[in-house]
Formats: sequence, C-alpha cells, structure tokens
Amino acid sequence: MNPEYVTIRKSDKKFQSYLEGSFSSDFRALPELSLNVNTSREQVTFRLRKISQIKKPSLVILLFKLFRLDWLSLTLGPVLATYSYLVNNHINLDHLSAAVALLAVLFFHLAVFAINDYKDHLTGVDRIQINGGSQVIQKGWMAACSVKKLGILFFSLGSILGSYLIIQQPFFLIAVGVLTAFSVLGYSFYGQGLKYLGFGEFIAFFCFGPLLTYGFSRAAGHFHSIEILALGMGFGYFAAMILLAKQMENIAADSQIGVSSLAVRLGFDKAKYLIEITLIVAPLVLLLTLFFIVKSSLSYFALLPFTYFTVKLYLNFHSVNSSFSSGVDDLRLRVADLHVIYSTLILFTLWLPK
Repeated sequence: MNPEYVTIRKSDKKFQSYLEGSFSSDFRALPELSLNVNTSREQVTFRLRKISQIKKPSLVILLFKLFRLDWLSLTLGPVLATYSYLVNNHINLDHLSAAVALLAVLFFHLAVFAINDYKDHLTGVDRIQINGGSQVIQKGWMAACSVKKLGILFFSLGSILGSYLIIQQPFFLIAVGVLTAFSVLGYSFYGQGLKYLGFGEFIAFFCFGPLLTYGFSRAAGHFHSIEILALGMGFGYFAAMILLAKQMENIAADSQIGVSSLAVRLGFDKAKYLIEITLIVAPLVLLLTLFFIVKSSLSYFALLPFTYFTVKLYLNFHSVNSSFSSGVDDLRLRVADLHVIYSTLILFTLWLPK
C-alpha cells in the first residue's frame, strides 16, 4: 500500500494536533515538506504511517538520542570539577545533598533537551534542518506531545529536588533556583524562546557555568567563593561556544524561518569571525583557570594537548567561506569535543599535587 499524504495549513484547526502527534492513536504524521515555516501562511505535507509499521531503535538508543546523553559533559563536567575542588580543598561535604543536587542537575539536563526538541519541531527548525535536534520526532519514533510531557516531567522532578535543597539554605540557593528554572523554561519553551531572540549564548554561559558550579557547591558543601564562580566561567564559555557553533550550522535555515539567533543577527561573516576569536581565546581560558583555580605547576602541561586540538579546529574552520561549506558540518560536535577535552583536563589537574 502506498503511503498516504496530507497537506494541512496553519489556519486549519487540525494543524497543531498533527504536528504534536495527538491527532490519532494509531497513526503518526511525519513531516515531509514544510513551506512558509513560522509564518501565518505555513503549511506542512505529512506522510501518515501506522505507528506499528515505524521501525524504531531500542528504547535505550531512543532515549540516548532524545536526551543527548553524549552531551552530558555540559552538566557533569562542571559538577565533577566542583566536587573535586571541594574535596581537594578539604571542604566538609553533605553527601546526601550532593547526590540530590547531582540528580536534580541530570533531570534539568533531560528536561532542557526534551523541551528543546519539542519547541524546535513546532517552530520548524528541526523540520527543515535534517541534522537538527535528535530527529526522534521527525522520524516518528515518538510523538511531539510525548516528548513535551517527558520534558515537563523531568523539569518537575528537578524542581522538586531543587526545592528540597533550597529549604536547607534558602538565602543562598533561592536565587540560583529561580534563575535556573527561568532559564530552562525561557531558553526554548516560553513564547518564541529566548534562544530565538539572540539570548541563548548568555543563558548557556550562566546555566552550564557559574550557576551550576555555585549551586552545586552551596548544595554539597554549604560553601561559596569567588573561585567557585571563576571555575564555572570556563565551562560556561565553552557551552556558549557550542550553541554559537550550532547556530552557524543552522544560519541559513534560521534566517529562512525568521529565527533571530545571534549568528543570524551578526550575519555569516561576523559570526564566523566571532567563532574564530572564541577559538583563539580558548587556550587563554584554560590558562587562567589553571592559574587561578588549579594552582599546580604540573597542570600547565594540559595546555599542550588542548592548544593542539584548538589550533586544529581553528585551521579547519578558517577555510570556510559559506554556511554550506563542509567545514561547517558538525561544527557543534567538534566544539563539544573541545568542551569534553577541557572538562577532562580540568578534572584531572584538580587532583594534581599543589
């Protein structure tokens, strides 16, 4: 039997239910062609397939892709570095609160990526960008409404655990909790999403950087210092770089559908120049972290491999002359690898003798 196709306009009352996958319990609508995306004249051609006929990966693989578990360095890197700093500075730790804080961070990680996938599907970013997001929704492995529910569930669980931690020391953690909740929801879920307005990099910097290291330090050791905030700066720097790299990959598609990301606002040439500057500065970020936080003479050897990988990435990207060049493909993944290398080196050097 040939697949059935249906084209629905945004003005149609059924449009939202087809996008979200709630129109039927037996069929899933796979978006094949989206026109005039993110406008009042938008229309989408769906291919209807029985859910039972859609070939899906195992549940483990599906969830791995949906929740971007290969990106756990974004959350675990700062947390493990903060834990190492506290232990090596002989700070008394509340291990129960540390475990609760780690679990809350993981829940927020799952929530961010699930909600982001849902929102990017509705706005059309992941429908016209075949490499965008996890593609779990676009391939019919899960309905968008189910992804949304999972995101809200994990956000709620993270908020409950965060509330428990706030009760322990409300004066220090309530601001962190409110800012985190606002950032998780505001990043991609509320309204058009702050990341679509050019604020994504700032949110990524604070949420995956200083807010994360400070919040975990307060929860695990009731401890705060300028050094804890400074420790988060480097992690936030590379998290913002990943988002900027992703925007560079999607600059043509984002521009087409009216997404005002930072890269779109700057234009290709200026956005490329900004990425090149961030790569040049990257070894300096590591150097400052080693100097002010790690304070071990042996740690400076970490600059050698890190600078090598940074220069290699810079030279590869410097030859790019358009958003369709091969050097832009998977740029965010290569910058994410740089984040992993940075996290690993910081974690290792924190345990070196001073």
